[in-house]
Amino acid sequence: MLAPLVYAFGVFLLALVSPGPDFAVTVKNSLTRGRRAGLLCAAGVTLANSLHILVANLGVGAVIASSPRVYAALVWAAAVYLGYLGLRLLLSKRTAPPSGPHQEPPCRRKESALRSPLLEGFLVNVLNAKAILFWVSFFSLVLRKAPPVPVRAGFVAAMILTLLGWFSFVAQVLSRPRARRFFFEHELGFNRIMGLLLIALAIRVGATT
Repeated sequence: MLAPLVYAFGVFLLALVSPGPDFAVTVKNSLTRGRRAGLLCAAGVTLANSLHILVANLGVGAVIASSPRVYAALVWAAAVYLGYLGLRLLLSKRTAPPSGPHQEPPCRRKESALRSPLLEGFLVNVLNAKAILFWVSFFSLVLRKAPPVPVRAGFVAAMILTLLGWFSFVAQVLSRPRARRFFFEHELGFNRIMGLLLIALAIRVGATT
């Protein structure tokens, strides 16, 4: 019983550390808005993945993945949202550096709830149809032989904690004073590069329909 779980966890780790929309949005929030924003974004990504795991285990994910219209709608919603985030960065202006290494720039402190880093992390992942496919495939193919319920629950809990730990680690590293100081010294260039990257991800996601 242990070997299939080790193999499944290895597959999960490879998927986790592969750069994608979740990683990009965590990097963006950690550098531009500080440690708190990065950690909130990490929590949003983890919450969305937890929802995908629940949906996949209930069998709803398979229904979504097998419905062309629903799947296409999710793909386009994700592409539009990633494109929106990218366009915002491309059109952004230079901001004053925060007074502390973990504080947000003054002009960004009163942003609307729609721009919450928690919501950004959640939406980027929950709208990602590829994430739905991954978790459906993971539980139906990679973890074919269902372990006892307590073991499965513990395994799922370990994955969720690993998700939170990885993206929180990314947020902690990139919100360090030296990283943020470098960012604010090259803010416009970074925003343009990250904006183009998010738009490229949007195009890539949209091309899967």
